[in-house]
Amino acid sequence: MREVTRLYSDRVVLGEGEALRVVAATLTLGPEQIEAVEEGLRREDALDLSGKLLTPAFVNAHTHVAMSAFRGIGGLASKRGNVVEELYFRLESALQSGDIRAFARMGAWEALLCGTGTVWDHYYGGYELVRALQDVGLGGAVAFTMQDLDGPGKRGAEAAAAVVQALDGDHEAAAQGIVPVLGPHATDTVSEQLWRDIADMAEGWDLPIHAHCAQSVDEVQRAWDRHGCSPVQWLERIGVLGVGSRVLLVHGLYVDDADLAVLAARNVALGFCPASQAWYDFPAHLRSWRAAGVPWVLGTDAGACNDTMNIQAELRLPGLGDGFGPTWAPTHDAVRAGGGRAAAVAQHQARQDWFSGGQDTLGPAQVLASVWATPGALHSRMRCGVLQPGARADVVAWDLSHPSLWPALDPLHALVHGDAAPAIHAMWRGGRAVGQIGDFHGSLLRSEAFRAHRVEAAERLERLLGRVGLR
Repeated sequence: MREVTRLYSDRVVLGEGEALRVVAATLTLGPEQIEAVEEGLRREDALDLSGKLLTPAFVNAHTHVAMSAFRGIGGLASKRGNVVEELYFRLESALQSGDIRAFARMGAWEALLCGTGTVWDHYYGGYELVRALQDVGLGGAVAFTMQDLDGPGKRGAEAAAAVVQALDGDHEAAAQGIVPVLGPHATDTVSEQLWRDIADMAEGWDLPIHAHCAQSVDEVQRAWDRHGCSPVQWLERIGVLGVGSRVLLVHGLYVDDADLAVLAARNVALGFCPASQAWYDFPAHLRSWRAAGVPWVLGTDAGACNDTMNIQAELRLPGLGDGFGPTWAPTHDAVRAGGGRAAAVAQHQARQDWFSGGQDTLGPAQVLASVWATPGALHSRMRCGVLQPGARADVVAWDLSHPSLWPALDPLHALVHGDAAPAIHAMWRGGRAVGQIGDFHGSLLRSEAFRAHRVEAAERLERLLGRVGLR
């Protein structure tokens, strides 16, 4: 007889996109997928979680879990230049066998402890990365970084493609919510021929493409020097954006309106990583993405360039992002210049104009779509981010009486704008409880697996820093 778990709460988040609603329901979780959602029904054999908010687990749509080991390396000085090429490539070129698995475990633990069920990861290491996710119990749409012009993986594109094929046939990994994605690194580190080959693989294997695009001024300048156009226009020209599978391009700091029109027409998703982008360049212009009708998803990027793997901590940034607009308006220059009452009135009016009609203000449901339904639909072989039959049985129970969420008069607003991770009461991945119900964080941090993983990662990090001369 197949084992199922039934959960009941009077506060279950159903629907998707902007149509979220909080209702009473019983969820039946199978070994991998949600088998039934019975709205308004309380089954006697269900675990009673009344008062707890049941939601899908978060989907972190762009990250590099192994890079959490680089957190704080280089300090503020590293953030003034091209940190990817000047610091991270140096560290990554010195990685040894086993380092990636050890470091990725620690990033995966942090993600799991924050209510993340699935990461869209993009990194080197092949099956070392897959094994790390399996060790911790985190799901992943895994893109094995492919490069041939520059970067630590520039001689490993064929090996990365072979790992994609191997993972594509790994039924055990698929059952655990780990599936392959094609991962060209960026437009300036991948040749036209390799981009075309990857587009052919995406078509033939029905796999999404996950890449960085227009993420730095260096990449943009190289695109114009080599191709006479922007990175996005070049990808369109060579046929990458027209593949039948989904395409996710991350950062998009330097996309223009013409680029956005192309992306919207092709239904290409853009990845927004606000904290990371603020550190290393500037946050992407999300308002223009939305105005153009481009689908967007939220990611942390790496712990190394964000200082946290907590995707929930990113939620309030798009929710508040438009509020920073008036700070940089010319009317504020007048306030600082001593314009007095007239300048203050003009600044306040600028703020009112900015929020005119409310259409540019993101509500909780719109923000949550970026970590639930939208990224959860990017991969044809793994539906997640919704509480629906057939979706991954990845569920989080939030304690709304916890001080970080109380009084939760609007639980979705609290989930977006509060510090919610401490309020996780329980979590299920693939229908199985993660850790101890009611002691989620403590039970994981006390586990033998976590303690062993932390010791190994610390030892390997010390050796890596010694090899690159940072110790």
